[in-house]
Amino acid sequence: MNNSIKILSIIVLILSIAWNYYSPGFEPAITAIASLVTFLGLFFLGRKSDVPILDIVLTIERPKSEIDKHWDKLIFSFYREEFIHPKVIEDLQGLISDNGEQIVSINLIDSQGSNRYFNEFKTKETGSQCPFVYYEIENSSFGYQYIASTESGIHILSTSEWGGEAVFSCA
Repeated sequence: MNNSIKILSIIVLILSIAWNYYSPGFEPAITAIASLVTFLGLFFLGRKSDVPILDIVLTIERPKSEIDKHWDKLIFSFYREEFIHPKVIEDLQGLISDNGEQIVSINLIDSQGSNRYFNEFKTKETGSQCPFVYYEIENSSFGYQYIASTESGIHILSTSEWGGEAVFSCA
């Protein structure tokens, strides 16, 4: 390993311990602990193998989450037949006029096809793997397109809504 990195690690460790000594607190303590772990890793763990530790960590396959394990077995989907009704997504999104974070939950299995989510919805091919799923009622529409999922199982959707008719009057 490069000696300049080892020297820099020692300097950072000494400075973080001094910072924690002269100004005790949460941040100095965390910095001292982090620099100590880095120091130990560079000097002791790096000697056991010629393979950098970071490469080992990056090649370990992450275990699948519960959502990943059962995604293909779920009844409803964002990107295949038996789509989640767009009104469910609209309700989860909340009103555009609201600010802050609202907490909303919907029982998806019992809600699909219920009186609240009864109207027909359509799909439109977009050129990507996932279609745009939407509904239209009178002078409004709402729809979504599945974008991706995070490693923690959060689904990312692009939504679009249009509503109302502009009415202008002149006196």
